[in-house]
Amino acid sequence: FYRGGREFLSRSSARGSAAATAGEIREGRLDELPEGLHFVGRTHLSLDDIRSFNGSRDTAYSLHGNDCRHYLNDLCAHACPEVQRTHGRGGVASRVA
Repeated sequence: FYRGGREFLSRSSARGSAAATAGEIREGRLDELPEGLHFVGRTHLSLDDIRSFNGSRDTAYSLHGNDCRHYLNDLCAHACPEVQRTHGRGGVASRVA
């Protein structure tokens, strides 16, 4: 996590299958959307709400089981449920990632 010039890392764990690797969720501040990235939607959630969501995540990384696509889909479904409905099966990650 990056805020105010300081770095914060969320908890990470290696729960799950033996093939899982300890992962982490990072936070950063963007003043504008970098080229090549996609605007997904707006949320009513506060930063603390999103941090709480991130704190409840299993951070054991497992390709095809619990990877960045799953995180993106779950976060979008939690923060912008109307956007998740419009992206259908496969979620946001299948359209933008």
